Amino acid sequence: MLVPGHHVSDQQYLISGGADGVVKIWNLVDGKYVASCAVHSTPIVSFIEPVEQKDTRIRGCIVSVAEDNSVALISVDSMSCLFIFPGYPHPLTAIQWRTTEDYLVLGYSDDSAFVWQMQTAHLDRELYGKNMIDIMEDSRWPTNRITTSKGTFNTVQSKQIVQIKSIVSNCYASRLDKNNPSDTPESQTKRDEELMEKAIELITSLVSIITSWDINEAFEALCSQFVEPKRKVSHNISYGLKGSNGNLSIIAPVKHERDAWTISSSLSATRLLSISLLSKVILSMAGQESKSIDLITGYAMSLPLVIGKNYCFPSLSLLSKYWQDPLARSLFSSAVAGLSKDEVDSLVSYWEKFLPTASVDRNSQMIVRAAVILGIMGCDQPQTLVSPVRKSTALSLTILLSDAEMDTTDTEDNTLSTGSMSRTLSSMELLSQGFKTWEMYINATEVMRTLFMYATDSRPMMRFVISAAKTTIFQISIANMPLVISTLTIDTIQAKSLDTRLRCLKIIGTFIKKEPILLYSYIHNVIEAVVKTLDPNVPHVREAMVQPTTSILHDLVKTYPSVDFSSSAQKLAIGTLEGASVIYDIRTTTRSIVLEGHTGPVIALAFSPDAKLIATCSLFDQSVRIWHTNMSLFGMLTSSLTSASNQNKDSSGTHKPDKTFTFALPNNSLTPSDIIRQVRFDWKSPKCVKLRICDLVMSFNV
Repeated sequence: MLVPGHHVSDQQYLISGGADGVVKIWNLVDGKYVASCAVHSTPIVSFIEPVEQKDTRIRGCIVSVAEDNSVALISVDSMSCLFIFPGYPHPLTAIQWRTTEDYLVLGYSDDSAFVWQMQTAHLDRELYGKNMIDIMEDSRWPTNRITTSKGTFNTVQSKQIVQIKSIVSNCYASRLDKNNPSDTPESQTKRDEELMEKAIELITSLVSIITSWDINEAFEALCSQFVEPKRKVSHNISYGLKGSNGNLSIIAPVKHERDAWTISSSLSATRLLSISLLSKVILSMAGQESKSIDLITGYAMSLPLVIGKNYCFPSLSLLSKYWQDPLARSLFSSAVAGLSKDEVDSLVSYWEKFLPTASVDRNSQMIVRAAVILGIMGCDQPQTLVSPVRKSTALSLTILLSDAEMDTTDTEDNTLSTGSMSRTLSSMELLSQGFKTWEMYINATEVMRTLFMYATDSRPMMRFVISAAKTTIFQISIANMPLVISTLTIDTIQAKSLDTRLRCLKIIGTFIKKEPILLYSYIHNVIEAVVKTLDPNVPHVREAMVQPTTSILHDLVKTYPSVDFSSSAQKLAIGTLEGASVIYDIRTTTRSIVLEGHTGPVIALAFSPDAKLIATCSLFDQSVRIWHTNMSLFGMLTSSLTSASNQNKDSSGTHKPDKTFTFALPNNSLTPSDIIRQVRFDWKSPKCVKLRICDLVMSFNV
């Protein structure tokens, strides 16, 4: 028993633990029972109050340790279990709280330690020997030291609890190369091989037990290479579900193994997830990991045909919790596909009621669940949603998109609410995946502006949102690049806030560096907008924008062969898809000249070293043209007289090329990617320019 000394509320509580593995909370004042958490499967042997009390997640919590050395972190204030960590054959000796790094380290008597991520509750890595000692003796982190008694741990248990996620995580971790400095390469390799063999042996045993066989021939044929199917499953095998507040529900053993598929939709979903997670490891061993989604989906779709009309389809609500995992997503889609039209309509009608309205709390868990379920259906099977439901779902996703609010409960360091981050990340992914479905129902321009804001946030706590926002922008660009470009260019030129203009320039810079192909057809629009930000008639804007604009122009020139800049003349040139080349005077931010003559896209251009000439090239008309860039009266007269004798039918406009060279290529249909990487002009002297197209180099004397 334990009376916690640190918690937020003014109440005094007594914490007790029994032989049934249940933690009970009692009101110490009136002696009344308050709450309980069924968190262990073996008797509880001790309680620990964390020495870490600064972090809001830990403050007001207690740690329970069971006989099998499983550990649970329970919040006394919220009366709920926050984390459960599995048992271990050796006694727990220390708990290190690295909360600022989002880690919890559990140390054991065999000189091993397990590092857990607190936000995701995933096992990050395992440490042994000297590495473990170095970590646990680091005095910078609060640590609970635990005195153990050799006689308190009973190695013979009446129950064996198998946690699928931990087993698979350990297996994948073992496959990574994690060198231990205290080991020689030979011993390290030997130990890794032993750990891998044990993990694979455990996984194959579990797959043989939890999988129903004679369901899908293709899936089972691959698994049978490593697994011995168990057609007759022991009656001692039970399936369990973890519910709210850490409560466990254990299904009584059934007479026939296949009957377990007829009990509960939640059980069907949990069992399918376990089978898919474990079998993915086996399929990767068979060299078929790339086909794992198709094979597991085929197995799931075969189940109702074999089990019969009593088959409980997997719970979509439960599967939607893991929808970002490709396997869970495929199971979700296959479950929807297995429903009749009336069942789909009933499903949509049920969840539609929870979508946001003016009178509903926007942070409701049911709203989020409804938006995710209908959002997945709208992305994968849009025909299942009628237009009003699509509109409501799209509205829900845009509301969730703006939900990244600051959790200011910690006065020392503002952190982003985990729930808020999850909602925002989910909405981003669903909006981008089904953008063609949602676009007509949302203010797409405002959605893009919100994404731009997230993508350019500089706060460390927003790093996951920043990365997801950039990915979302790129995915939407594939669906509707004109929308993205128009929003960027209009805001770059017209936004009243300088921060908004700078934000747009950052997004443009991200496109240039990460996705230059997407921007290829819109370079002229981008340059037009960037140049206008340097308008000398608005000096305060020009002063604020000159540095980021210079960086953008540098990246454009470096990336695209159809863009060039002369620092001596302060001129910027861009070749267009229409066949014209436009030269801007950066000092006045105006077009100083438009060179028209090519009949197809200008794929490359370059100023001569003295900027008096510019060379342009088009693959469409297979020509290189040399132009004068001087726009003075004398220059225009000189250019006109010089080109008078060289006029041809291809030349148009008031400015004529000084010289025109034609060439022939065996293949002039280069992709934008080829043009960006393999086409360049190079002026060797003011009178000689070379053009490289892939492996072909041509020299022109001007």
